Amino acid sequence: MKDEWNKMFINEHQKLQEIKAPNELEDRLRLALEKTPPKEGRFNHRFWPLAAAALIFLCFFGYHYNAVAYYGKTLFGFDQLFTQSLKDLNEAGMGQMIGKETHLSDGSVLTIDGVIADKNQFLLYYTLENPNGIDMEEKDVWPNLINGFLTKSNPVGGTSALNDDGTELKGTMSFDPVSPLAKKLTVSFRVGGIEGTDNLQISFPFNPNKALQTEIKQNLNHSFQGDQGTIKFQSLRATPTMTLIEGKVHLDYRYEDDSNFITMIELHANGQPIERLGSSLSSSLNGSKMELRYDALPENLESLELVIEKLPVYKEIAKKSIELSSISEEPILIEGNEVLVKDITETAASTEITFSTEENVRLNGVSIISNGKHYPLDSTIDEKMIKTENGRILKERTMVFKKVTNPETLYINGIHYMKAYEERIRIPIE
Repeated sequence: MKDEWNKMFINEHQKLQEIKAPNELEDRLRLALEKTPPKEGRFNHRFWPLAAAALIFLCFFGYHYNAVAYYGKTLFGFDQLFTQSLKDLNEAGMGQMIGKETHLSDGSVLTIDGVIADKNQFLLYYTLENPNGIDMEEKDVWPNLINGFLTKSNPVGGTSALNDDGTELKGTMSFDPVSPLAKKLTVSFRVGGIEGTDNLQISFPFNPNKALQTEIKQNLNHSFQGDQGTIKFQSLRATPTMTLIEGKVHLDYRYEDDSNFITMIELHANGQPIERLGSSLSSSLNGSKMELRYDALPENLESLELVIEKLPVYKEIAKKSIELSSISEEPILIEGNEVLVKDITETAASTEITFSTEENVRLNGVSIISNGKHYPLDSTIDEKMIKTENGRILKERTMVFKKVTNPETLYINGIHYMKAYEERIRIPIE
């Protein structure tokens, strides 16, 4: 035990020796000492607790100085890639400037401009420049992995924008959060083109003290039962860059591949929806892991709730059919959803049926019946959105079948559509 205490003492002593107070603090202390006249007398033991507290404060302040004082430096040229929250953070200088340049074989210069990090995500900002122009088909560049101490962060999503003359590309990529112990990070870029795809690795120092602090961390423990499965909301973690909700989804075995099941869940703060940044489902042993990503929460947070207005569902239909002998101008109802057959045409090789539905409606198991025989759907083409006279927005598309003489009936086995739930889950603010 004594040896362990000695090791701990030596380690802490080394840390204290490495701590440097900021220049501003050092100057202030020097001026204060110069103005204070020397006093004689013994050290009063009653002041020892105050002295110890002052020492602890100075050590803490010195060790965390980068996190406290990192303001004033901003990334330029990324305005159209920022959400409003990220724009505000950037204007406040809440990030780490990198400025690491790498010259590519075609004369392009790839620069890692800066990063913004917190416990929800690691945001990388980069620039690709070439005065002769950037051909994205020949030289497509994007970051796809970050490695470091206890760190292997995969990309979550990103975007990029090319300037008007095609000589400069600004890009950003969101990664899984990196370890707070990582002091050096290596980004792997995929450099693609006609001749193949290569890996380019760029390393840079990272200061975890510049990571932004978590604002809210809340256990939710709330479940919602839908027609196709159960959603269990487990936790919420809000940081200055993003709000992350994690949970589990148990879908009916018939819908295990339906990743759209969670895309309509909204997060409302102070009665207003927060911008959705993305969502994902990944398989696990006890259900699919769910992640819902939203923009940062407002500063003056008064209320917070999850809103499930609609969810996609699928219904099998018992022998639902539409007579094709005479096209009616009135739509038929399938599980409360209108399906209108608008036109039937025949080409030399196919029979085509044009129809319209609400945007989120999809028909399943479709076939044409003629003389008692089913002819299954080959493909769907010419999908487009149309506006009706009464202002409704519908989706129109054309189903293509093998050429059928005298088509009698359009047979439909199932339908995908959005079902209203109007569920609201209040999240207590602690």
